[in-house]
Amino acid sequence: MSDVQVTLTIVADGLPPTADAFEVGLQAGKDRLLAGTPTDDGGLRYECVVAATSRPDGSTGFRGECVHGPTAERFLYLSARAPGGDSWYRRLKIMLPRRPDLGTGRLAIRVRDEGRARAGVVTDWTPA
Repeated sequence: MSDVQVTLTIVADGLPPTADAFEVGLQAGKDRLLAGTPTDDGGLRYECVVAATSRPDGSTGFRGECVHGPTAERFLYLSARAPGGDSWYRRLKIMLPRRPDLGTGRLAIRVRDEGRARAGVVTDWTPA
């Protein structure tokens, strides 16, 4: 199977307040942050496009500038740092699904920062 382009939407609750203390975003590459859009209910919405491919074991492999981690455990980072800084104050992992339904070409998840390395899942990955 060739790569399929998939749009990922992440809505995050409970992220550090940005004010002037932090810039928070979806991490692209090693140091670029993609800004979020506020939602009506107080969350922040992020989107990115990734390439997805079916692997021999039936799982899905993801690639793209926002995808991090080893092949078998891909994830996204929501990251926070001082404005213009080069070190991370906090990074929150959002694990990508192993066997998602890619029929719509869009997947969405809602997460919450619970003070741990991995995001707490409010609503797991579903077709959007």
